[in-house]
Amino acid sequence: MRSILAIAAVAILALAGCSSPSAEPEATQTTEVITTAPVEPTETSIALGEPFTINGPNYTADVTIERVYLPAQCGDYPNTNIALEVDVEVVTGDGTREVLNTGTIRERDPDGYITRDRTVSTTCGDIEELDARNVQSGDKFRGVRWLHDDVNPESEILINTPTPQGGPIAEVFVLDLAEIDIQSASSTPDPPAAPVPPAAAPA
Repeated sequence: MRSILAIAAVAILALAGCSSPSAEPEATQTTEVITTAPVEPTETSIALGEPFTINGPNYTADVTIERVYLPAQCGDYPNTNIALEVDVEVVTGDGTREVLNTGTIRERDPDGYITRDRTVSTTCGDIEELDARNVQSGDKFRGVRWLHDDVNPESEILINTPTPQGGPIAEVFVLDLAEIDIQSASSTPDPPAAPVPPAAAPA
């Protein structure tokens, strides 16, 4: 009897050792990598005499390009640089940045290529250069920004909203030079036509 009980106990232990709880398949953890395409900057067309607002990290300013022209002289020398006559009203500013400085003005040619950043610092005779540096809330400035050298009069001038260091350009204002009649400052309008005398009444 004892031997039968011993055999039964061994059989139960053997069965218990062989059977194991059903293991569920291990959940696979996957890390989903989301790649986003670079965001294109928002482009806004601007026109002469119409203000637009630049919202940068260090200032907000209302800017109006009053005129685009080609001064005949730069001091004692013939001039080849297009001038933008600009009015700036600073809404808020922390006193650390310049409005319309080198690096925020670029040229895009008629084929859509960005050709270069435009240098904007120069003095040209008695023409007042825009000096909107270290702008603070309430400041107002008026003057000329120069587009140096061989600007294509069919190009677009791109004015970038400043960004934090290394940040992507988020907003661009586009001035289409092809839509502007760029006059020389020395040019004078044609004189008005002489009035036509009235026809003599028949006798």
